[in-house]
Amino acid sequence: MKEAVEMLVLPIKTLLGHYIYDANRNEILAVSEDLFNYISEVQAGKVCHASYKSDQEFQLLQSCGYCCDSPLQDIAYPSIDLLKVKLERNIRMLTLQLTQSCNFRCDYCIYSGNSSYNRAHSHNSMSISTAKHAIEFFKMHSIDNSNPVVAFYGGEPLLRFNEIKLITQYAEQVFEGKHISFRITTNCSLLSEEMVKFFFDSGHEFYLLISLDGPQQIHDKSRHYANGKSSYQTVIDNVHMVLDSHPERNKYVHFNAVVDTNNIYKTVSSFINDKDIEDCDVQFNYLERNGRIAPYNDEFSSQLNYALFKARIMDEREIEKGNRNDRLASYTLANINQNIKRFAPSNIPAKAIPGGPCEPGVTRLFVTTAGALLPCERVSETTKEMYIGTLDSGFDLGQIEKIINVSKLTSDSCKKCWAFQLCTQCIKSADCEGVISPDYKRTACDNSKRIAFDRLNQKILRFELHRHEVSIATALKRNKR
Repeated sequence: MKEAVEMLVLPIKTLLGHYIYDANRNEILAVSEDLFNYISEVQAGKVCHASYKSDQEFQLLQSCGYCCDSPLQDIAYPSIDLLKVKLERNIRMLTLQLTQSCNFRCDYCIYSGNSSYNRAHSHNSMSISTAKHAIEFFKMHSIDNSNPVVAFYGGEPLLRFNEIKLITQYAEQVFEGKHISFRITTNCSLLSEEMVKFFFDSGHEFYLLISLDGPQQIHDKSRHYANGKSSYQTVIDNVHMVLDSHPERNKYVHFNAVVDTNNIYKTVSSFINDKDIEDCDVQFNYLERNGRIAPYNDEFSSQLNYALFKARIMDEREIEKGNRNDRLASYTLANINQNIKRFAPSNIPAKAIPGGPCEPGVTRLFVTTAGALLPCERVSETTKEMYIGTLDSGFDLGQIEKIINVSKLTSDSCKKCWAFQLCTQCIKSADCEGVISPDYKRTACDNSKRIAFDRLNQKILRFELHRHEVSIATALKRNKR
């Protein structure tokens, strides 16, 4: 047995070919079966029985910088000074937690008191003075941002509609001369004609993200009022109210569906066939338990994969426009294609972090009712390490650096991981009921690698389909001669 060679590569075999993913360069190489076996054996430290040609090809790859040891020496964000500049001058979006109160008690909601992962609903609300302070803070830290976005969040933000009006008008005054837009994430149960008129007929640019999980039997299973009563009919009536009165506003009204894979795939995937809703964008998020995506139901996964297979056979341009008979497959395929477009060669430097974390506070700064600052709205408010400052004291740059460098906790395993550049983990993955834990972070690695492996397979599948299409086109041309 030879000593294993440490290469950040992942051999991938399909029915149509053999490939090597080189993590150092974030590239996929199509290789011969002999070379594939040779690299696999070298990596595992096995005795190689490959041909002279494979050995020569392997040495050629290494001379070109492939299949080499990782140059990574330090797990650390390489551009802290640039991050500080962005925090000072280029915050992209401000999210205001207007209230911690909600008129719903959704089963899967982390605020419903069913989870130890986060706070429970309360009567805490943001004062107008705190909201104005947040807007001013945003203005001061977004000098280089010509398109600032203010988002209203809860709880249920429409419980504070009067405050939304005042804050909107104040923000437009403060950001006069810039293109400012507003977003609201809402359960839609409180939406009224007065609200619709303000959002869409008063010169403001508002985007509504409405939570709607499916037809009534699915929606009401998890999304119901605090007293347990059904919410579906009220929500769908209000959806029709806004779209019937403002059909041209379809591009400003979007839907978010939480997918529980224990439900029937066909019911989930085709729930928005309503003629008023079919032109609106729908985004799907899979059910989470304590901050982690819940395990997929095998039958659901098989049906989704089959739907994606059919989608691949169809004209992809049509499916990306939106197959109204299978919105989930359409959405998933569009995401896959977007990920493929973003998949670009990039060398791992000597100093880097895995690909998961965003830039805390820059992308979507979250302000609590009390004026505390968090990286985004998805992290836990009960974990002290998530706090990155206050409106009064400003940013805690030391804590921001700890958050973006969370993978220092698991640096030994991260340095050796083939999924380094494709990692999806951030500090949320390390949060174990209020404690930032390296062991808990490691438990998320398998899921992160699964996502990375799926991305690689989808890129390979696109390559193989294209190669097959080119072969058919070439054969047809030959037959015409």
